[in-house]
Amino acid sequence: MLQQALVSTMHVNASRRLFLTKASTFGISHNTLKVGDEIWLLAGAKTPFVLRPRQDGTYELIGEAYVDGLMFGELWPEDEDVPVDITLT
Repeated sequence: MLQQALVSTMHVNASRRLFLTKASTFGISHNTLKVGDEIWLLAGAKTPFVLRPRQDGTYELIGEAYVDGLMFGELWPEDEDVPVDITLT
């Protein structure tokens, strides 16, 4: 049973990568992360997401993320009633 759980965990995490934000916060997300990717809190979402800014002003969705201290809305902006519109490609 324990061996099966370890194999399952290794399989799931094989496509994940640990990261450190500029604010020295640890997280884990998709293994295609690059320097310059951004962590976003998207209205209505239960987890933060990694978005990659593109030169044309749009964003590429990389995937969901676990970010320590950010999972339960701890850092949701005070002015949350003022959403920012973005375009995902």
